[in-house]
Formats: sequence, structure tokens, C-alpha cells
Amino acid sequence: MDFVGIDLHNKTISLCAVNQERKVLERKRFYCSDIERILELFQEIGPFQAVVEAITGYEWLVKAIEQIGSRADLTTQEGLYREMVERQQRLFTQTAEALQWD
Repeated sequence: MDFVGIDLHNKTISLCAVNQERKVLERKRFYCSDIERILELFQEIGPFQAVVEAITGYEWLVKAIEQIGSRADLTTQEGLYREMVERQQRLFTQTAEALQWD
């Protein structure tokens, strides 16, 4: 299964599709109003899992992704930042434990 990162703005949408080996398959930018071309690209990619970074106005996109049988997860910049901080904290804790710091 391929993966698609999607950055949804008010007027544009940026997409980057990669395979399981993280090789970039497609990198495109569209106007949000160009739904037909966006859906054509999704069909070309085939089944995929998407992460959509958006604040509002994402419902149409998630619905379109799910209608073609793919999966979409929603996140925000705040959510991505929080995940990054938590991952760094876990790494620090694991390193400290490995070095037996108190």
C-alpha cells in the first residue's frame, strides 16, 4: 500500500505519494476547486493511506478518499508538533534508561 501526505489550504492542496520504501511516486499541487484532477490522481495511485493536515474544510477531501476505498487520517500542525515532542521525550527516556541515568 502507498501513502499520501496531504497539506490542505483554503485555495490549494499539496500532495506527496510514497511507496513502502519511501520512494516518491508523485508530488503535485492543485487548486482545491480542481476536484476532478485530484480524484484522477487518487485513482492513478491506487489504494493508499493518507494523512491530511488541515484546520477546516477537509470534510470533502476525507469523503472523496474514503469513497475510493482508501483511508484518511486527519491531523493539525499542533497535533504533529505534539507527536514530535512526545517521540523525542520517549527517545530521551529510553536513552537515559539504557545508560542507567537517574
